[in-house]
Amino acid sequence: MIPAMRSLKLEERDRATSIFNDIIMRFEHSQTPEAECGYKPITLIALMEKEVSEKDEFLRLFFSFVGQNPSTEGGEWETDVEHMLSRLASFDSWTTEEIDALRESLAAFAKYLVDNSLLPRRPPELMQDARPLLCSVKAFAAHTPQPIPAPLSPSILSDAAISTPQRVSILRRDCLARDRHRCVITRKFDAEEAGTRWKREKHNMKDDDGQLFSERDTFAFVEVEHIIPHFMPLSNEGGERKLASGHTIASTDAWLTMFQVESKQVAHRILNMFNPTAVNLINGPNIDRPRNALTLTHGLHRQFGEFDIAFEPIGPEPHTYKIDHVDPDDFVSVEKLLITVTLYLTPDRTIDPPSPELLEIHRAIGRILHVSAVGDYIEGFLRDMEEMEGGGVIPNGSSRLDDFVRFRLTVTGWLEGRSPAL
Repeated sequence: MIPAMRSLKLEERDRATSIFNDIIMRFEHSQTPEAECGYKPITLIALMEKEVSEKDEFLRLFFSFVGQNPSTEGGEWETDVEHMLSRLASFDSWTTEEIDALRESLAAFAKYLVDNSLLPRRPPELMQDARPLLCSVKAFAAHTPQPIPAPLSPSILSDAAISTPQRVSILRRDCLARDRHRCVITRKFDAEEAGTRWKREKHNMKDDDGQLFSERDTFAFVEVEHIIPHFMPLSNEGGERKLASGHTIASTDAWLTMFQVESKQVAHRILNMFNPTAVNLINGPNIDRPRNALTLTHGLHRQFGEFDIAFEPIGPEPHTYKIDHVDPDDFVSVEKLLITVTLYLTPDRTIDPPSPELLEIHRAIGRILHVSAVGDYIEGFLRDMEEMEGGGVIPNGSSRLDDFVRFRLTVTGWLEGRSPAL
């Protein structure tokens, strides 16, 4: 059981931060090579602590995990912060065996973060917009579906009654209107909308600001991209859990339900560390609201969905961002970046602008994925899972059966359409 999160006392925070930094400094230069685990575990932990806003909660989670008493039956979580810190404060004087055990605990904590906050919760066959829990990674940049925009008539349906495809259609309509049918980065006008206006108005066609287009104007097909994507495969209505694939999990599958509820709770807890309001911003139908979406050209849509592009707020002007690649040295780019853009707003604010909080989470996760090499690790992980989905073994000859079973349970809650044998 993971202990409930709460703020640290001032002296606890100072001591915890100091010990955390000492541990990172001691182990980061000698961390497990990427060739062995696929990413940099200590760098991942250090980046998470740096990027989250709720540092007390992260530190408590960190020390609760790595400070577990190995002799405790059942691996229960240590909850006495002072005791944990006192034990870890002297790690420099530990024996070689104790240091090795701490190194293994750090690697296990890094894997815990990856498994519960970065791995996808839906495989591609269940949803086109299959992404990791907090955000998408390069291997799963399948993008937000682009349905025909909903009519401009008001909907009489409640949020709960609108299916996800309907919500996404309304989302596309609203974002195109808010962003003036233009990519928010390049400002290129939507080619599809331009074609419609050309048929209707010919040389008199105008943009959303009432300006005539010129022969020098170029157009591009624009798409709407979620900032934080759909990440939970289950809905919970009528006392049943229904999979996106149409399977129903009986409420009697207590073990499976407990497994998924705990996974969701851990994921939300980690998401809350980045921003305490984040879960409410994207919970349920809120995930398909304009504050969680941007209008982008196809190429930028893909790179944003793959966490190659970040929006960093600058200056006193609201909704103004420096936009650049997460890796500024990245040679491959569909557009020349490092530009400053002020996002479009509707005059009466009837359509919310993209949320600065969600854009900041997207930026933070992108940096974590890139610098720690977790993004590349997840690409390989998903390729391995795809190999096993087809009944084969992965290229190195192993099967990763434990990973495969856990992944399938997490992303679908169902293995081959059946509940797990108990």
